[in-house]
Amino acid sequence: MEAVLVFDIGKTNKKWLLFNQHYQVIAEHSIRIPELLDEDGFPCDDVQAITNWIRSETKRLKASSEYSIKAINFSGYGASFVYLDQEGKQIGPLYNYLKPLNPSIHQTFFRKYGDEVTIAQETASPILDLLNSGLQLVRLKNEHPDFFHDIHTALHLPQYLSYVLTGLPVSELTSIGCHTLLWNFEKRSYHDWVSQEELDDLFPPIVPSNNFFEREEMKIGVGLHDSSAALIPYLFSFQTPFVLISTGTWSISLNPFNRTVLKKEELKQDVLAYLSFDGNAVKAARLFLGAAHEEQLSHINTHFKRGANDYQSINFYANYLNNLKSCFGEDSKELLEASSGLHLIDWRACNSFEEAYHQLLFNLVELQKKSTDLVLHNSPVDCIFVDGGFSHNQLFMQFLKRQYPEKSVYAATVAQASALGAALVLHQHWNQEAIPEHLIETKPISI
Repeated sequence: MEAVLVFDIGKTNKKWLLFNQHYQVIAEHSIRIPELLDEDGFPCDDVQAITNWIRSETKRLKASSEYSIKAINFSGYGASFVYLDQEGKQIGPLYNYLKPLNPSIHQTFFRKYGDEVTIAQETASPILDLLNSGLQLVRLKNEHPDFFHDIHTALHLPQYLSYVLTGLPVSELTSIGCHTLLWNFEKRSYHDWVSQEELDDLFPPIVPSNNFFEREEMKIGVGLHDSSAALIPYLFSFQTPFVLISTGTWSISLNPFNRTVLKKEELKQDVLAYLSFDGNAVKAARLFLGAAHEEQLSHINTHFKRGANDYQSINFYANYLNNLKSCFGEDSKELLEASSGLHLIDWRACNSFEEAYHQLLFNLVELQKKSTDLVLHNSPVDCIFVDGGFSHNQLFMQFLKRQYPEKSVYAATVAQASALGAALVLHQHWNQEAIPEHLIETKPISI
């Protein structure tokens, strides 16, 4: 059976998936690789173990008589570099993007190259310390000059995964354009500070996201940033403009059809932009919604003496609507202020566990609308898709539809979206079949 193999490397799980010509998952395997500690004792992924696993699994699957692997691609988390020396050998740790950045490096950088707001606006990147992967190289240059001197090539993680099998270093836009602080979105090139710091010599040439290399009669892709890859099944499936609300610990509203320049006011509300696989900007608004849900639900459970999963049996009850209170008072009009002030709502004013949970979801969806509106603004979108955990929450979907009565709202389900997106970009290079019309299962929400 002909298939495409995708390695999907997340922070927690590392997995591979085989898709057939109809993009159905026909085999998969997931592992957890124990972390190492870097020179400062901070946890980091074991890049050599990941490398060995990819090579051994590829060799094993190629030898299988059950599958005929025609293409391989990769999706991986962003904001992380793997370093190669002059001989192309991997060196140093795969530093964790959550590692603290020395405040003096932060201050010196922006004193040298401009204020935070201006650079953030030009690079469509909220200032996030080492989540801005460009600052990881600045840190090494200042704190570990000897190691920095040995770096000949810096590859974002998805492109390193490809390098493991091809030996060819390249750069790719979905990884560059992911809150890295590296890319000037208006000029469509690396930001001026990159060349001034002499970092551009470390980056190999940029190739298209659907680029591939031929190895042993297989097409091997160049890898994609996983968040950008997860949007690809939607872009391939729907021609009309849409917003995707991807929910989980973070709720991220993605609008591939908003072409407006990122404004300073939007940056303050945690809005950024990604580069899609076709090189266009995707405006995105982030909200720590899943985490807020878990925290507030814990308070409600404690107050009403209920179990952790009891909320899952609650159905939407319209009679509660008249009693629900907004979290946006006169003194709390800004999105982030309202989000941080959500704990001020007094659950004891609710008469039951069910009513309290309705109140919580009502407020969360208020916040969601404020966040989503930031990327909806002035774009021709009539359709909203919700995937991830909240897409299965009846209250969340009902309240969202009521916030957007004039738009079509759908609960969407797509299995292994990041891996599927990485497979789809190579479609024309290996698959003679047409892309299936129903890659994504959608359920319309009505009031």
